[in-house]
Amino acid sequence: MMVKLAYLISPEQGRYYLMIQPADQDEVIQIEIEDFHLANIVADGAHFLLRKSILQKEASHERA
Repeated sequence: MMVKLAYLISPEQGRYYLMIQPADQDEVIQIEIEDFHLANIVADGAHFLLRKSILQKEASHERA
């Protein structure tokens, strides 16, 4: 599924929701997640972006 929008909210302490709007819909889907899911999303997201940044820097150095 491709999404148009995805974000996290925490309306109260200890409650976390993943908000997703599929690309082909106007409605936003709310999914409650546990704290360990939130930790995995944050850790994996940081890892993926760091790896992307490193690969982009290596590619720009190879072209130079």
